[in-house]
Amino acid sequence: MKSYFKLKSFFIKDMCVLFLLAYCQISYGQTKLICYGDKIPNGWVKTGESKCFNCCIPSKNRHEITYIEKLPAGSQVSICSGSYRPGGWVKYNEISCGSCCGYNIVKEGIRKIEGLASGKEEYVCQGQNIPKGWVILSHRECNGCCGYSLPQMLIKNANGLPAGTELDVCSSSPIPTGWFKVGERDCGGCCGYSVPRHIIKKLDGMPKGTEVLLCNNFVPNGWKYFGELNCNDCCGRWTFKKYKMKKL
Repeated sequence: MKSYFKLKSFFIKDMCVLFLLAYCQISYGQTKLICYGDKIPNGWVKTGESKCFNCCIPSKNRHEITYIEKLPAGSQVSICSGSYRPGGWVKYNEISCGSCCGYNIVKEGIRKIEGLASGKEEYVCQGQNIPKGWVILSHRECNGCCGYSLPQMLIKNANGLPAGTELDVCSSSPIPTGWFKVGERDCGGCCGYSVPRHIIKKLDGMPKGTEVLLCNNFVPNGWKYFGELNCNDCCGRWTFKKYKMKKL
């Protein structure tokens, strides 16, 4: 009987420990205050700043920080400009908030696009790196939504798109692995003044015997070069040929 109560006691104690661990676990979106100069832990971002007389001597300033690590795809958070932005998050707007982040510091709206569906499109602020596998489709003015005279760009998730897919991307866009330039055309300033669009095609996964015309003579892995085709400005101004490639 004693051993039974002993086992029961241990069981209850262990359950209590598990309950406390679960209760104390940091929840996503949780906010807390730290003093100016304190290190911001990994997974947290600065979302505000305020005065606090006698609480953070000698600085008298404290920061509001929010835990955003592992938030689901599509989540949005407003952070203080200059705060660490985790990978997979992009800036989509900028707003003035008085002194909410300190003197003359604005807030940035950031969105988690890592993990969004293949083919998903998002408007984000120009002048930032975009996650791997995303491409830039166009630019647009947004009346200062991203800061003075900075436009937005429309980006698309090319990860997981089927073999043979073609996309028109700005010439400034990164080209994902397995995609190659097959043409070029004007888009009436959609990518900026006198900036053309590149037509790119996904070659990875295409069946044996497939033939394509590329804008340069680089031979992709698993393909072979078998000739040229004359053309006028087909891959940009002053280009006169394309290169024939065949999947082995």
